[in-house]
Amino acid sequence: MSMYPWRAGEVITAERLTAGMQRGMVAVELTEEIENTGSNNNQWANTYRRGSVRVTFDVPFAEVPTIQVTPRTNSPGVFLEASYTDVSTTGVTIFAARGNTTATNVDWLAIGRPAL
Repeated sequence: MSMYPWRAGEVITAERLTAGMQRGMVAVELTEEIENTGSNNNQWANTYRRGSVRVTFDVPFAEVPTIQVTPRTNSPGVFLEASYTDVSTTGVTIFAARGNTTATNVDWLAIGRPAL
């Protein structure tokens, strides 16, 4: 399946070349405190913080897009993860978790066929 919204014989434009990809950066505020039960996370502190942000795509996709997230951190020892959930044609929810309350910037990339 092609992510480009044209058919054979149609004019290829710059808008249509890039329309299948959207990207951005969000700051995730870590407001929820989670107590470590010690079962799988013994290497982390007794508590960690997490938060989430809902991203709305500028242009809806025709189908659920593929998502990639990459956190930015200058404190690798306290960072736990960045992930996503609730992907739809109009948006995605991005999560981050770390061992302190520092807001975490997360770069995101959505690739799919736009609903043009």
